[in-house]
Amino acid sequence: MTSRENTLPSEESRCSKCNDTGWEFFTDKYGTKRTRKCSCGLIDRSIMDRQRAYAEIPESFKDDRLDSFKTTIYKDKAIIAEASKTIRYWFRNLDKMMDEGIGLYISSSTKGSGKTRMAASIANELMIENGYPVKFATSIQILTEIRSTWDKTSGTSESRLLNQLTSIKVLVLDD
Repeated sequence: MTSRENTLPSEESRCSKCNDTGWEFFTDKYGTKRTRKCSCGLIDRSIMDRQRAYAEIPESFKDDRLDSFKTTIYKDKAIIAEASKTIRYWFRNLDKMMDEGIGLYISSSTKGSGKTRMAASIANELMIENGYPVKFATSIQILTEIRSTWDKTSGTSESRLLNQLTSIKVLVLDD
């Protein structure tokens, strides 16, 4: 068996509509054969897989969502309640916030206070529920990427990298 044959799903798991291509054929009302995304969701899952890979959310936070964020573990209930209220307000008004360039800034001087987990939860929510492309990086990673562009053999220019970083819909910078 070749490696390609080894990666194909078994006959039982194949989608009968699209044969695991993600596209199904149909005949429109005029009798013309056309294609459309299959209802099995293969195309959407593939897009989400690529978005998640590009986002580079740390593995330990890749499944975190806002509804799974535990606020009960915090000592100062008033601060976490206010932060949660602000985040809920921001999401309720997401289109307006994005149009006006209003983002979120999560700050705490306490190491291990949940800033990264909350940022990852917000990033996952924006990507999964709202379809926004997200890039998650530490400030050190960004600086390292910029520095690597100074090497003429890197294949990427500093301006191209900065353009990518400034044109992404959601950029999460973690300390």
